[in-house]
Amino acid sequence: MLLLIGIIFGFGVKGTPSDSVLRTRAFASGFLIVFLFSGLVYYSYLLAPDWMFNYFTRASDVPRWMVPYIFVLYFVAYAAGFVFKFELEKIGKGILYFAIFVLIAASALIPISLGTRYTTVGSMDQFLAGQAVPLPKSAVGKVPGNVTLALLPLGIGLLLWSRKQRLRPSL
Repeated sequence: MLLLIGIIFGFGVKGTPSDSVLRTRAFASGFLIVFLFSGLVYYSYLLAPDWMFNYFTRASDVPRWMVPYIFVLYFVAYAAGFVFKFELEKIGKGILYFAIFVLIAASALIPISLGTRYTTVGSMDQFLAGQAVPLPKSAVGKVPGNVTLALLPLGIGLLLWSRKQRLRPSL
């Protein structure tokens, strides 16, 4: 999903920057969205840590350094997606749009393949006992889930705003 967000915000760059694409308003706008999204994800870790690992392991068994490390990787994935947009475009628009299609499909197929590991929230013990609550009724679904939806219009607004940046022509 973060690669996809990076690619989408790459479309916020109008023209060809003479400097690094990472110094554009579009990159900063997307970075803000990823920062806010990461805060909501971190809040979800606090609310339902075992669910955040999809019950494959107990959160208490994960080394403490792992969660901050994951959040650093969120920003690396976003930046990679942003840069990939321009590199894939050099190869051809077809490959860029194919990559977007694959990322959208993966964003849908991964939660679908996880089934109840994704759609029910609780501790590992609650999940194993069949007592985890449906995602929309959980604290994760009510607070971070709903606030995440508010990021969509903000992201669209920032993307449109970033397209207004005037870039110096490259030499």
